[in-house]
Amino acid sequence: MKCGGSDGFSGISANPAVGYTSDLLAALGGKVLLAEFPELCGAEQQLIDRTIDEDKAKKFIYLMTTYNSQAEAVGSGFI
Repeated sequence: MKCGGSDGFSGISANPAVGYTSDLLAALGGKVLLAEFPELCGAEQQLIDRTIDEDKAKKFIYLMTTYNSQAEAVGSGFI
């Protein structure tokens, strides 16, 4: 999935619709690829809760922590 641009209504309409569609695809055996890593900020726990493999959950946590640390090192970050 690729974000086409966020606006004030993305969290109300587009994001839930894309999430629901992703759930339908996964239930049918499909896979969904999120294209923009920063878009995962704030959804970490929901994604971890859906992770079947504990090692993959740990890798995801590591990647999110590392990404945030690097962003903060250049004056940015998630928060």
